[in-house]
Amino acid sequence: MCASTKYPEAIPLRSIKAHAIVKAIVKFCTIFGVPRFIQSDRETNFMSKVFAKVIRKLNVKHQVSSAYHPQSQGAIERFHQTLKSMLRTFCVEQEKGWDEEIPLLLFAIRTMTQASLGFSPSELIFGHNVHGPLKILQEKILSSDHPSSTKNVLDHVSEFRERLFQLKAIQRSFRSGDLVLILLPVVGSVLHAKFAGPYEVKEKVSETDYVVNTPDRRRKTRLCHVNLLKLDEVKMNSAAFTSARLLNSETLSNLSSKLSHLPLSAQSDIRSVIEKYPSLFSDLPTTTHVLTHDIDVGSHSPVTQRFYHINPVKRDLMRQETQYLLEHGFAVPSSSPWCSPCLLVPKQDGTSRFCMDYRKVNVLTKADSYPMPRMEDCVDRVGNAKFVTKLHLLKGYWQVPLTEHASEISAFATPDVFLQYQVMPFGLRNAGATFQRLMSRVLSDISNCEVYLDDVVCYDDSFEDHLRSIGKVFKCLSDANLTLNLARCEFGCATVTYLGKEVGNGQVRPLN
Repeated sequence: MCASTKYPEAIPLRSIKAHAIVKAIVKFCTIFGVPRFIQSDRETNFMSKVFAKVIRKLNVKHQVSSAYHPQSQGAIERFHQTLKSMLRTFCVEQEKGWDEEIPLLLFAIRTMTQASLGFSPSELIFGHNVHGPLKILQEKILSSDHPSSTKNVLDHVSEFRERLFQLKAIQRSFRSGDLVLILLPVVGSVLHAKFAGPYEVKEKVSETDYVVNTPDRRRKTRLCHVNLLKLDEVKMNSAAFTSARLLNSETLSNLSSKLSHLPLSAQSDIRSVIEKYPSLFSDLPTTTHVLTHDIDVGSHSPVTQRFYHINPVKRDLMRQETQYLLEHGFAVPSSSPWCSPCLLVPKQDGTSRFCMDYRKVNVLTKADSYPMPRMEDCVDRVGNAKFVTKLHLLKGYWQVPLTEHASEISAFATPDVFLQYQVMPFGLRNAGATFQRLMSRVLSDISNCEVYLDDVVCYDDSFEDHLRSIGKVFKCLSDANLTLNLARCEFGCATVTYLGKEVGNGQVRPLN
């Protein structure tokens, strides 16, 4: 809080030691003269003997606000609200560099005409407006010293109005039942706000105001201006969010469109290889028999955590995910002494990834240092090929079974169920190492094949060799009882996106 005076500019006197306050008062006086009044809160710096002695010598009257009642300093409090709203914009747009904009922001405030006064603060203090960017622009347009400038005042006003029209806010409207996000302040940070939700629109009050249900907040409903709302398009259709899994059977029925980039003869050859291994393309991920995943926590006692509080929409989505796990045997009801919370994270393709927060379990887990391939080596070897096929496993981690001991440790809780995994979930410390070990064992004997976790790439310089490589990979994957996600596979392409690069046809290029 600042100590205010009868002058437009306030003396910044918050959280400063008494002697520093005295120096600030002296500096203020040398610029603007001695104030008649100084208003402050009851902080010890302002109530000190040193401060009282100085203002008594200067014949300044000290007005103190009531304790816990800052409304008595309304002008300063109102200015703080304006300043915070402006700084909040810089925090969002400039992130770490917002503090560098404060001098320019204060300059804009001091040169802006106040509606209540009819003058700007700089006019009241100095008797004239200071020379700023807008003044320079005005002089440049009106000055006759710039004959090369072809833009006159009318052109500038017309162009400025056109830009304002283009920047006009988009008209938005919502209906009852729509899911929206609300811009709300972040708890503990007065300069930061973010969109929270989704919440359901209860009713439309006017063209600009809506009543929104906020069941997870202290206020169960709130009246929101349209500028604070935006449609939550991702979660408007929860079925599209959780059940957007394109089944392999559907992709097989429309395989021609997936192979349309190849000649008809090549399409027929690829189709025959795919049809030879139908077990690779089931609609559900299978379980391999090559290895199992265990969790070594030594002699540590079990870790138990409660489930996280989630909003009703995410709770419904989580309920669908757990039902999917139970129906297909990926998880079973648990009575384990271990328990971890879970999260629902959206993926880029619009589906949800059901993840566990195993951080406390991972701290206790003994590390598996199985080496991962160097991404640069994988990319360089694939880049020189003329024909590239990229394969992706269907829920790859779920195709690795857990040991009985690991299954007990993997137990997790949602607001509705307490389950434990039968297959390897996402989030475990050594899950990546186990999966890379699996793929290396299955495909290590095949040349012109690179494997990085669940991304498998075959590459050759001739289509005949490429067809044989695909057949070998399919046979090894089938023997290991693994399943591919046909919707994410690409066959016989000149270039593919692999490990963040566009590779193939003799080139390696970064993605745009």
